[in-house]
Amino acid sequence: MIPAVCAPRFVLALSYNSWFQTESALGRRTVSHLKKEQARARKDARERLEPWWLVVLAAVAVVPFIQTLHYDFVYDDDFQVLRNPWIRQWSNLGSIFTSSVWQFMDPGGASNYYRPVHMILHALGYQISGLQPWGFHAISILLHALCAIWVALIAFRLTREKYIALSAALIFALHPIHAESIAWVAAVTDPSCAFFYLGALYFYIRDGEQESGSTTRVALVMLLFFLALLAKELAFTFPVVVVFMDWVLHRRLRWSRYAQLAGVFSVYTVLRLAALSRFMIRQTIFELDPVSLVLSTLAFLAAYISKLLVPHDVNAFHVFSPTRSILSREFLFTALVLGAFAAGLWFFRKQRAPVFLFGFSILTLVPVLNLQGVGENVFADRYLYLPSVGSSILIPLAAREIWKAHPLGLWQGRQLGALLLTLLLVAYGALLWSTVWMWRDDRTLYTATLERSPNAMLIANNLGQYYQGQGDYEKAKQVFRGALEMWDRSFIKVRRNLASTYAGLGGAYLKQMKLQEARDFFLRAQELSVKDAVVMDNLGSVYIGLGDYKTAREYYEKALALNPKLERIHNNLAALYLVEGDYDHAISEAQTALAIFPKLGEAHIIVARAYARKGMIEQARLSYARALGVDPAKAPLVQSDLKKLEAH
Repeated sequence: MIPAVCAPRFVLALSYNSWFQTESALGRRTVSHLKKEQARARKDARERLEPWWLVVLAAVAVVPFIQTLHYDFVYDDDFQVLRNPWIRQWSNLGSIFTSSVWQFMDPGGASNYYRPVHMILHALGYQISGLQPWGFHAISILLHALCAIWVALIAFRLTREKYIALSAALIFALHPIHAESIAWVAAVTDPSCAFFYLGALYFYIRDGEQESGSTTRVALVMLLFFLALLAKELAFTFPVVVVFMDWVLHRRLRWSRYAQLAGVFSVYTVLRLAALSRFMIRQTIFELDPVSLVLSTLAFLAAYISKLLVPHDVNAFHVFSPTRSILSREFLFTALVLGAFAAGLWFFRKQRAPVFLFGFSILTLVPVLNLQGVGENVFADRYLYLPSVGSSILIPLAAREIWKAHPLGLWQGRQLGALLLTLLLVAYGALLWSTVWMWRDDRTLYTATLERSPNAMLIANNLGQYYQGQGDYEKAKQVFRGALEMWDRSFIKVRRNLASTYAGLGGAYLKQMKLQEARDFFLRAQELSVKDAVVMDNLGSVYIGLGDYKTAREYYEKALALNPKLERIHNNLAALYLVEGDYDHAISEAQTALAIFPKLGEAHIIVARAYARKGMIEQARLSYARALGVDPAKAPLVQSDLKKLEAH
């Protein structure tokens, strides 16, 4: 029994202990609550991708390619842009949507390329800068920056880690393998297809995160998928990619979405068949036994995979050589690369996002593994633009694993992972910067490519044509004779390449007025390529030199029947009419040539001379001024003509 005198002290002590315990419990709960709030705040910070980061990312993607704004049109740009009348007026949209990309200059030619978005972007470039290249380059650079942003957003959705997302996007922005896709105007198909493809993928991921899909997001997925199809055939892989993603990431299949994608693809198929008459053709003809075809396909796959991580041998043209034996050096490299790829997939097998990314890189490569369906340049760096999205996200995920592992206990894994990523970005950026310069003009591109691919006959022919255009006919003949030697070493023997070589030699001799030699080479070219309008046109020029105008006219008319879209034929026929004194027809044919290629100074001079001989002096002066405006190199000829005009 507690003494009465002690009772108050006991009660006080008991009350104090009770209060202390209560306050301690409250304190613990408060601290716990604060820790949870702090953890939630840190999580929210991790799950937020600040908009200004994306702006910086876009700027980083632009920097390596800003130099291309001063680059010339190169390679196929000469035809797809400079000689393409469809891109100069929006009224040609109907033709763009109902034809192949080459039909503007080769109405009867077969093609696998139905790419209206490609032509529309060229038309937009023409609206920006006319026939100056900077507007076209600006479009490619902008698309690349936007694709880098898509990569960041997709990586963030897959990993919920902003540093992974930003690292992935930086790797994509600076990947050296993208030099061709952005620096070459005609390769705008790659960033444009990727822009729509990645946009569709992003909204598809967003749609899959919700129990009930958003009508707006679904509509965006379908629209962007359709535009990706209209940009490039690589978009065929999108339905397969999203099925694989649903299965890997969500363990469920969404049949209603696949039906909608099938409907979009059906609409595209109807448009493609109407434009091309068939869905797909065999473009490159070569014969390989089944074993060599399988081994070569695997070798290509391994080469593409290796370039995604280690961008080696970056080049504009790769000469195809088949892999015929499992004991060859090429196949041993193939086995090593594919084994490393399989090991990486096994390492990440329990993580859904990396497994999807491994699959994405392979699935988006499948179309270009059809070796006979992609053209003479069977292996091309630009085909890696979209597949590199997968590897760009996988690399920082691998760095994160190093971060966690504390390898060898020598250094903090976090520091090592960050250092490796930094070194990789610096190396990628430096290599990209040193690669883009290849595309600054035709001479640089062709000579640099031949250094890397000494047996690239197509590129040698292009270089020979370049020297011929510069008036260095002996150098041109030397290059064309080298191309003839390449023919003997080539596995893929394209007859039109040999015909082009003979025609190039004929053209060089024609410019030197060695007409008999020129005719012999052109006739050899004609034997190889019976329906070659350019060869017919050159033979017409030979017979003009020989004074046989009747035969010359016959060849020009045959050339026009084969291809009425070549400005040089109209120009040469105009010159023939001028010699014969038929000035009205000379003006008409020259103006037709200018409608195809407005920068053809020779045609303006023919018009001027025809006007002068008709006594229309003011019109002649105006045409001479136009000739100087489009081709300043014609200044000596124009000045000579103007002196004669003033003398009379």
